Amino acid sequence: VYVMRAAPSLPAAIGEALQQGDALFTFFSTRTAAIFTRHAEQASLASCAARAEALCISGSVASALSALPWRALHVAASPTLEGMLREVDKLPRAR
Repeated sequence: VYVMRAAPSLPAAIGEALQQGDALFTFFSTRTAAIFTRHAEQASLASCAARAEALCISGSVASALSALPWRALHVAASPTLEGMLREVDKLPRAR
C-alpha cells in the first residue's frame, strides 16, 4: 500500500518537456493520468501534447488522457511493467 499526493501544479521540467515536444510520457495509473491532464490544461499546455506521445499501462489510463491531443497514445498489451517495456521496444529509436 502506498500514498500518492498530487503535485499542486505541473512540475517545471515536465511542462518544459511537453512544450519542447517529441517526448514520450509514461502513465501507470488512472489517477496520475487524470492529474496530469488537469495540470496541463490549467497551465495552458494541453495543445502541446500534440507534439508528444503517451504510453499507458491500460485502456482506462489512456481514457484519462483522452482530453489531450496526443500525437500518439500507446497502450500496453498487458497491464504490467513487462507489457510497458515491450511497447517501448516497438517504438522508433529516434527519441
